Amino acid sequence: MATVLLIEDEAELRELLVLQLQRRGYRVVSASGGHAALKAAAPLVASVDIVVTDIFMPEGDGIETLLALKRLASDIPVIAISGGGSYLADGERYLEAANQLGAVATLRKPFSPEALVAAISRALECGAGTAA
Repeated sequence: MATVLLIEDEAELRELLVLQLQRRGYRVVSASGGHAALKAAAPLVASVDIVVTDIFMPEGDGIETLLALKRLASDIPVIAISGGGSYLADGERYLEAANQLGAVATLRKPFSPEALVAAISRALECGAGTAA
């Protein structure tokens, strides 16, 4: 089964998503923020099949993390999740910006674990860049 790197700063949500993904057979590596994830991702990048990252995090936001991950492995599919603010300074929506920067799918919080699993499945079946 696929390995998911899950980056989420909200501990309760992170733990819930890890459990839900593990119950569905995924191997999950989790991090509480972008900086921690990037430290973990460098040695793991060859074994991670997909990344799910929150956008709004105090330790390395999701956009910064998405760009850094794409530099490490341009073909790794990334799903962006967010429940935070809607707009960048220039008026673009954060999730739309994540799509434009290479996210294969986006989910607005709150979402069901089933919605996340479906997005992961589509991304892995379709390949990087085609599951939006």
